[in-house]
Amino acid sequence: GWLLILLIIWVPSHARAPDVVCASQWAQSESEVHVFVKFASGMEDEAVKGVDVTAVDFGDSTLRVQAVQRGSGQRFWYSAALARAYDRERSTYKARPYGVGVVLRKLPATSAAAARWPSLLSAAGARSRGPMPSPIGAL
Repeated sequence: GWLLILLIIWVPSHARAPDVVCASQWAQSESEVHVFVKFASGMEDEAVKGVDVTAVDFGDSTLRVQAVQRGSGQRFWYSAALARAYDRERSTYKARPYGVGVVLRKLPATSAAAARWPSLLSAAGARSRGPMPSPIGAL
């Protein structure tokens, strides 16, 4: 019993909850790919409220999102290697109460069939589940 009591005493009351790798869903039209990044580890899990988006990085064929919960400091992140390149300059995001809505603008294609993405993620690089990536620089 004493060992347990000593361990509890040594745990700081401000300990931060573990980082969360966010879940996502996607859909596409002929000109856009819509991605919803949810502040939860699974789409079926309850989303965490009170989360502020701290950074969104539109890479050549990558997408990264970082957020932090107010009060607890718990960090949320999403990092994906995408199936195709997209128009980074015209892509946008909007913070939502339970996640981030991202619109990736597709690059011009010669036909509707060529514009269709076979999947959101590249064959080699599914969504990252490794350690927290380095913080995204100031946008």
